[in-house]
Amino acid sequence: MAGRFECNFKNKEVRMYMYIMVPFFIAGLVWICNMQNKYNPIVQLIPLIAWTIYYIWRHSYRKKMKTESSNR
Repeated sequence: MAGRFECNFKNKEVRMYMYIMVPFFIAGLVWICNMQNKYNPIVQLIPLIAWTIYYIWRHSYRKKMKTESSNR
């Protein structure tokens, strides 16, 4: 199993997931608690935005790692 995934903070992907998702999660909770019900569809976009940012970063990171490993 060469492609094994480590779920700890030594793994850069896990760290970046936490760095991106935790602030968006807190922002979503604050928004839900302080806004009216008519803004709930907008609040549902917050996790979508966070996941999009994370997966764009992940794609570029893996592409960079792939090119670095092929250059060796």
